[in-house]
Amino acid sequence: MSPDRWQQIEKIYHEALQRTPVERSAFLDEVCGSDHILRKQIESLLAHEGEAEDFIEKPALAMAAQSLMGHQTGLREGQTLGSYRILSLLGSGGMGAVYKATDFRLNRTVAIKVLLQNVSDRPDLKERFRREAQVIANLNHPNVCVIHDIGHQDGLDYLVMEHLEGETLARRLEKGARPAGDVMQLAMEISDALDKVHRHGVVHRDLKPNNIMLTKSGAKLLDFGLAKLATNRVIELSTLQDTDITAEGTILGTLQYMAPEQVQGNEADARSDIFSLGVILYEMLAGHKAFEGKNPA
Repeated sequence: MSPDRWQQIEKIYHEALQRTPVERSAFLDEVCGSDHILRKQIESLLAHEGEAEDFIEKPALAMAAQSLMGHQTGLREGQTLGSYRILSLLGSGGMGAVYKATDFRLNRTVAIKVLLQNVSDRPDLKERFRREAQVIANLNHPNVCVIHDIGHQDGLDYLVMEHLEGETLARRLEKGARPAGDVMQLAMEISDALDKVHRHGVVHRDLKPNNIMLTKSGAKLLDFGLAKLATNRVIELSTLQDTDITAEGTILGTLQYMAPEQVQGNEADARSDIFSLGVILYEMLAGHKAFEGKNPA
């Protein structure tokens, strides 16, 4: 399976998850057309969607992507990366994959984010990866995912983080609206995390349910890949497809959760993150997104 084909499958799968089971059939008719193999692949993923319960993953995607992502990152179960032994693939995206691994020096379970080899060849994307590590490393807060290490081996760049047991807020929201008490608790935890982030001069810029992990100890803010220093007014990061570092004027983030200034391609600040949090809280209470649009218009 080619990377382009996999990205097509992943995109359609996530879009299908936003629809009720009754609506999915008509949706697949529309997007798959006469490509019956594509439709079967999507339906197979949807059929297995609820089976796993680990961190940062869409379980069916993790199973289906194991072969493809293992090939592109060169990592398989049992292999070592630095002082870490790979246990399983947790999830994947356009820039890389996240693995569950064992730190055999300290005898603990960790999560390792690994850049795809073709991404590692691009200085702009490597710079984003490096900056994500620096941003997280300087944040010490119970509601922000902890970074343990960063490294490079055999052409692969990797970031080692704490392994979180639980599910993303996006997964939880698939079950519908949440009780007011749950919403208040999450609002307090993520607001406190954002206060810490903003006091360090950092703007997250991609706050959304997929970047909030729900664990037994509370909510955790994840994925600072689009974060920027508030004082950096020149260099910006990535397009919606995570393709490159661009100048001011590029739209950054996930459309349904972006503040108006982000949609317009203007500079984001701490208020942009607060707007995104408000959109998330609305979705938790209402059981549906505040904005359903698929494009900036």
